[in-house]
Amino acid sequence: HKGNKGWENAYKNSADDISFKKRYMLWWDGFRILKLVHFLRDEHYPNTPIQQAAIELLAKNKKVVNDDLSLYDLLMLYRDIQRN
Repeated sequence: HKGNKGWENAYKNSADDISFKKRYMLWWDGFRILKLVHFLRDEHYPNTPIQQAAIELLAKNKKVVNDDLSLYDLLMLYRDIQRN
């Protein structure tokens, strides 16, 4: 984890695993997450329409869905999966 300032800071300033995880997750604010998403898009993954990506992710997790589900229906499906 050399070079990851968030990880290094959390590791050096935490007495146990719980405080480490909390510190590290707090380091990942919205700006850092957005920077990561842009990096991954530019360097590793192509732009993909959200509906297509949501359906592909379901398929990779062995959930078969109809290709013409609306974004709203996909959102409700993902929320249902998260609850269960």
